[in-house]
Amino acid sequence: MRAGEPPGPGEIEVAVTASSVNFADVLVAFGRYPTFEGYRQQLGIDFAGVVTAVGPDVTGHQVGDRVGGMSANGCWSTFVICDARLAVTLPPEIPLEDAAAVPTAHATAWYGLHDLARISSADKVLIHSGTGGVGQAAIQIAKVAGATVLATAGSPAKVERARALGADAVIDHKRQDVAREVKNLTAGRGADIVIEHVGEATWEGSVRSLARGGRLVTCGATSGPRVAMDLRVLFARQISLCGSYMGTKRELLQAAALFFKGRLKPALDEVFPLTRAADAQRRLEQGLHFGKIVLEV
Repeated sequence: MRAGEPPGPGEIEVAVTASSVNFADVLVAFGRYPTFEGYRQQLGIDFAGVVTAVGPDVTGHQVGDRVGGMSANGCWSTFVICDARLAVTLPPEIPLEDAAAVPTAHATAWYGLHDLARISSADKVLIHSGTGGVGQAAIQIAKVAGATVLATAGSPAKVERARALGADAVIDHKRQDVAREVKNLTAGRGADIVIEHVGEATWEGSVRSLARGGRLVTCGATSGPRVAMDLRVLFARQISLCGSYMGTKRELLQAAALFFKGRLKPALDEVFPLTRAADAQRRLEQGLHFGKIVLEV
């Protein structure tokens, strides 16, 4: 937040009740956030709270509104000033901790599945790391679309929790060959869509899991950014590769509409006080979480 400054034109000030932790925050904390030519660093923090001030030229928000959204200032604090267009007014029955867990994960998953992969009810969708933030959102969004969902997880406990979210089948990637299992589960055809946000560790298996004409959507590289691919596989099997970077207010509103109706529900892992933000980041980095980790002010 800009200390001591009121919100400017098109901005609102929000007293934060809850904010969530994304893997990008971990990368920043350890100096591993990607920087290279042409890459625009655009970090933000998911938050939920109450509007305390409204700047000039703002419509649709007023002091006292409960809102959730994304702050482009990229830091956790008790107050944020954000572009009013990045905030969504919340119904009174929506818990603020749940609302803080929605924006980045659900907007990213919605954009990848609907806008890029053009998901349909006939599709079989493989979602890596179904117990992570984007993974748990993608499982639910794909199921609402009527698709068959295959997810991966890294322990028997996480397998069961991913299945409870609605996945039709869950593959333990530490004990099973993911591509082989996908082919077995699809009568040898493969997945129409793969949601890939792990990177080096899963890339080869993701490509092998695709059906002819399949779409691979990549929106992360938590295990590393360097991958290799035989281009003959790409063109001979008519595979589409789609790069996805977060989502826009449009995707957030589409996901939020289902969230407000109870058709999407963020899986909350643990709620930490803001003073334990470092512990929350460590839990995320170590992969101990299921769903979203939230900080409470």
